[in-house]
This record gives sequence, structure tokens and C-alpha cells, in this order.
Amino acid sequence: MKTPIRYLAIALFYTAFLISPFGCAHVPRSKPPTLSEQVKVELGTIGVVPACFQPETNFLRPLGKGEAAGAGAMAGATGALYAIAQNPVIIIVPYAIPIAIGAGMVIGTGVGAVLGVTDSKKKEAESVLTVALTEFNVQEWVAGNLLSIAKEKTHYQLVLLKEIGPVLLDQGIQYDSPSIKGVHTVLETSVRKCGLWGEKGINPPLHFFMTVTTRVIRLSDNVELYNHTFRYEGKSQKFVKWAANNGQPFREEFELCCRTLAKEIVETLFLGDQRPEIKK
Repeated sequence: MKTPIRYLAIALFYTAFLISPFGCAHVPRSKPPTLSEQVKVELGTIGVVPACFQPETNFLRPLGKGEAAGAGAMAGATGALYAIAQNPVIIIVPYAIPIAIGAGMVIGTGVGAVLGVTDSKKKEAESVLTVALTEFNVQEWVAGNLLSIAKEKTHYQLVLLKEIGPVLLDQGIQYDSPSIKGVHTVLETSVRKCGLWGEKGINPPLHFFMTVTTRVIRLSDNVELYNHTFRYEGKSQKFVKWAANNGQPFREEFELCCRTLAKEIVETLFLGDQRPEIKK
């Protein structure tokens, strides 16, 4: 028969497993659709239109010390119960069950409290990240990068058209062709969400993410030629580290995200498999 010490070791193993960050694995993204060669020939002058609404921001925050201790205690008890369920013979050792559960809760509480983040550090980091994000006009940053990269890499004529984009998510604007002189096609970009996200846990590593919906509309009849949402997921690090040095890591990742998404959109729409002439 296995000793209670062996069951305790099993319980603690599952405690450690439950306290660790967990979540769904990233699903590989499929290649986004492209514009047909016939459509690209007829694009003419393109007006790049950024949305006028503020995107939704999501920051997955770590647990505080108290919350983390509670989560650790629960994980410890769950780990002990799981170990007991895997070894039902332990039931005949009456004192082993409460010992395993109690030890799991004690260890889990201690580990959780160590891994948790103090409320003051959480509030300070969140304040820094919020300020950093408000310093950027997110919608115009993405549109501006797209315009710059498209002018550099393609032969298309593009102009930036501000303050005429959607003011609500998925608004589906019908653009007034006569009022947008010299433009044949609208390329609308709407940043839907951005922030820090990751796997569930007490203090998990979080990656910066952003989603941008891109629409291409032919102005002559307001026909939508393209609609696709692009997503960026960058490197991961802990919540508080994102806010280090007045949010420098967060700011740098934001700028990298805007450039990366803009480049992907340009290459998908205008280059694709059959690349047009590259502008020198």
C-alpha cells in the first residue's frame, strides 16, 4: 500500500499544476483572403479612412495577494482531491485524507500569496498602461502606418481622409462619392480591440494584441469589395513588466504592432501572390 506521504506528494504535484498559468493553445491562423487582380486594376485613387471611435481595451490583470492566496488554497484542495480520486485505496487510511487536503491548502495558499501582485503595484501598472495608450490616437496610428507602407511598397495612389470614418463599431458607412473628390475607392480601417491578454493564472505572462477590421468600398456604387479582421499577437511578459520605465515596453510593442498589422494589410490587399510593380 502507498504511504500517506506518497499521496501528499501527488496532491502537491497537482497543486503546483493547478496554480500554474493555463488556457487554450493558440490556433494557427488561416491565410487572409486577397483582392482579385481584376479588382486591383480598378481601384484607382484610394482614400484611407480611419475609424473615429475608441477601440475596446482589455487588460487581463494578475490576482492580488489575497485573491492569489485564495486561488492557491482552492487549487491545493483540488489537487489533493484529485490525488485521492486517482488512488481510492487511500480511503481506508482515515487520517490521510484530511492531511492531504490540509497540506495542499496550506502549500497552495503560500505559493499563491508569493505569486500574487500587491494591489498598489497593480494600480500603478494599470495607470501607466492606460496613460500610455491614451497618448496614441490608435485609429490614426494604424491608418498612418498603412498609408506610409503602401506608398513605399506599391504603385497605388493613396490619400488619408480623416473624420469621415465610422463612429461606431461595425457601422457600415455609405460613403458620399461626390464629397470625396478624386477618390475612387475607400480603404477603411477600424481598430476593434487592443490590450494585454494571455492564459488564466495568478500572474501569467500576457501578450499585446490588437484586432483591425479592414473594408474596401468602391465609391461609385458603395459596393463592399473586401471585409476581413486582422489580428496581431506579440511577445509575452508579466503585467507589471509591461509598465516598467513609464510603460516603455508597452509603447514599443504598440508601435511594432501598428507597423506589423499595416504591413500585413498592405501585402494582403495590394501585393498578394501576384505582386504589382514595386515603387523604388
